Amino acid sequence: KLANGLWSDEYSRPIAPAEGGSNATQSQTGIAPSMFKALITRDHAEFKSMRQQDASEYLEFILDYITKAEKPSNLDSHIHLLGPSPASLFKFSLKERIRCTSCNRYRVSEQVHQGPLVVPLPEGVNKETTDPIQLGDCFKRAFGSSELMWTCPGCKNKSLAIKDSGFGSYPQILAVAVGRFILENWVPSKTNVPIAFDPEAFDLSQWASQGLPPDAEVLPSDDEGQEAVEAPLDENVLAMLEGMGFPRVRCEKAMRATATD
Repeated sequence: KLANGLWSDEYSRPIAPAEGGSNATQSQTGIAPSMFKALITRDHAEFKSMRQQDASEYLEFILDYITKAEKPSNLDSHIHLLGPSPASLFKFSLKERIRCTSCNRYRVSEQVHQGPLVVPLPEGVNKETTDPIQLGDCFKRAFGSSELMWTCPGCKNKSLAIKDSGFGSYPQILAVAVGRFILENWVPSKTNVPIAFDPEAFDLSQWASQGLPPDAEVLPSDDEGQEAVEAPLDENVLAMLEGMGFPRVRCEKAMRATATD
């Protein structure tokens, strides 16, 4: 129905007032957003409810739904002659680089994402902050260096490691969500600080992955050595976030992304 409406004028024809009726403003049938939402969320316990939802998670769900629905098969492979899935426009990759401070060797991993990029607010922002925050400052914190403790698979020492990340590839359309939840006196709260963004001055190339330095030595892969052990997370903070209804895995990812320990 939505595709038919986009390709035709079936749902955009004005409805003329009935004869002898009032001269009310003409309207059209259209396709209600609630109809679209009811269709794609019918098998999702949370999104099919009328409760308030996170917009970035909803976008991620829609893109994942489209990707699965357009998976090629012997019966519908002709559909893909029209071009790639719309969800592929949002696909990008992030490269993570870890350097062992003991032996100065590197490990680089890459993960593909499809959906919004979630960036944290800069440090020092609280509920009383009213001045606009630059989106670039959110990116600086998201892609800045962080420290973790691990057992190096190369030198076998338990030491400090430096981790940073950057874009391995860019999407044609980058959706960005700013994480607005902060902790004040161990109480989670949401801030409505405005975000300033100048598309003419914002350059994504500065957040590209740095890769490996010349003559850098690469650490063994995970199956050849011991996996990195990140610093433990504060269970009290995890419990508070889970109490707000967020899944534990997402809470852990968010805490590590915002360097919340």
